[in-house]
Amino acid sequence: MTPLEPLNYLTITYTDGSKHTKDNSTGYGLIIFLDEELHITENYTLSDDHTVFQCEAHAIYRASKLLKDILTTPNYENHRVIIYTDSQALIKSLQKRKNYRLRLCVD
Repeated sequence: MTPLEPLNYLTITYTDGSKHTKDNSTGYGLIIFLDEELHITENYTLSDDHTVFQCEAHAIYRASKLLKDILTTPNYENHRVIIYTDSQALIKSLQKRKNYRLRLCVD
């Protein structure tokens, strides 16, 4: 990953969802960095009937909820946000949304 300038006031989030073929267990994980410092790590087990896409979506949704809570506090309200995901299907799904503000997030 190439660092973005300026690094101050930057919130970077990594998300991932998975389904294990051996036992069909599913879940997601996420990591949030505020100004290059680890702020939150979270992983969660979902029910076995979730698809990989649903796991990835849960990760993005949960990260968005956490980021909303963080970024509405005075110390972080001017932060830029970058969310990294390896789910091309989820990115394409979000790009199809009609909501302009959401589209800005995935462009």
